[in-house]
Amino acid sequence: MRKVVLLFMLALVGCKVEVPEWSSAPETHTCTVDQMTKVEKETQFCASNTSYSNSYCYNSAIMRNCTKQEKTPATKQASRNPS
Repeated sequence: MRKVVLLFMLALVGCKVEVPEWSSAPETHTCTVDQMTKVEKETQFCASNTSYSNSYCYNSAIMRNCTKQEKTPATKQASRNPS
């Protein structure tokens, strides 16, 4: 049993978990008031008419309707070297 657990742990160390782009949409996009109105409507429609999670509906609506923030050189450097 120990060998199975050890092998499983070793397998996890080598795995790279990729976070989907939609999950960080509120931090990476900027919305105007009009864009947020569209986001709210799309989120309500998606949540009530599909089986997707509310967070997916909200974040994907942000990606479709809002403006993606451009990374400045200082922002890129800060994201590479968190303090």
